[in-house]
Amino acid sequence: PSQATNVVMTDDIPAGITFSQFIPNTLPCTFTPGAGAFSNGQLVCTFASLANGASQTVEFEATVDSGTSGTAITNSASVTATETESNNANNSDSATINVETVDIQVTKVVNNAGPANGQQVIYTVTVQNNGPGVATNLVIRDTLPTAAVSYVSDNAASVNDSAGNPTSTSYSAPDLDWSIGQLNAGDNISLQITVDVTATSGTHTNMAALQSVDQTDSDNTNNSDTADISIGGTDIAVDKIVDNTTPNEGDTIVFTITATNNGPGVATNIVIADTLPAGVTYVSHNAPNDGTGTPTTYNGSVWNIGQLNNGQSRSLQITATVDNGTGGSTIINTATRTGMDQTDTNSTNDSDTAQITVNTVDLAVTKTVDNATPNETDTIVYSVT
Repeated sequence: PSQATNVVMTDDIPAGITFSQFIPNTLPCTFTPGAGAFSNGQLVCTFASLANGASQTVEFEATVDSGTSGTAITNSASVTATETESNNANNSDSATINVETVDIQVTKVVNNAGPANGQQVIYTVTVQNNGPGVATNLVIRDTLPTAAVSYVSDNAASVNDSAGNPTSTSYSAPDLDWSIGQLNAGDNISLQITVDVTATSGTHTNMAALQSVDQTDSDNTNNSDTADISIGGTDIAVDKIVDNTTPNEGDTIVFTITATNNGPGVATNIVIADTLPAGVTYVSHNAPNDGTGTPTTYNGSVWNIGQLNNGQSRSLQITATVDNGTGGSTIINTATRTGMDQTDTNSTNDSDTAQITVNTVDLAVTKTVDNATPNETDTIVYSVT
């Protein structure tokens, strides 16, 4: 219950934080770099006396060091005085901070997966911080397949980070390093890289990957992504069938057109012409998604397929009815590939047909009588079949 004299508060700064300043800086406190139990600096505040029931608060500012994300940092303070303590159990206390991690996700796409020699393609790299912490000083490395493409430009200078500052790139073949100062939790930004296609054939992979970040990344499985381009030609095969080759007039039939990419390259912007011939009438169609999951379209005469990767195939079904008056006729429906971005290496399978032969009818009439030699007044019965 008496006054304490020569009250000394000591705080050893732990690894992971760096002392900045006292608040306010007029307190009777000193900071000694390199001192203390952790060699990270020691704070000492000396008060000549502290009256019974009085208190003194010491505040200081510190920064959390880079590379500490995902760790818990405990800072402890203790106090002594000249007088004998009646209770030493409350002479020290601590506060713990848990430094947040980040989760950096990298995705990569290309605007044309099947270019020809001499064309330009654009790779897009998207970086997202899934949180929960703020990510700083990120470097994303994009390794270009320089045997197939030549770097032209990128738009880093027009892409701002979460702090509103422009990002930047440096290129030393084959690596393009994209520097991002800050990316807040939930934010994402994208970089576009333009290249010239210099190779004439083959499939070539471009990878973008997280190279470094100040914080600990909590999930390394999503730190990189790739995009492939297949240069040169590919082979699109067209196949056509019908579910009933001998229908009757008025029957409903289904034509199925299948487009298959036999490789080796990726095929983009595939166009298949299929107009129903006279003798059948369009009812409906069922168009699938292409090789990237994007819907294909059919307008009654042209089937547009955005992309088919090597080995992929997709089928379009067209439902029609057989017109009246077509009995006895053969009706041929043809599907033909008429366009795509790449060279087709095998034109012999670009077209296929399906034909139907409409059934005819043969009506026969027979007539009989039950008594061919009747007498007058006899009753007879005629039968017509």
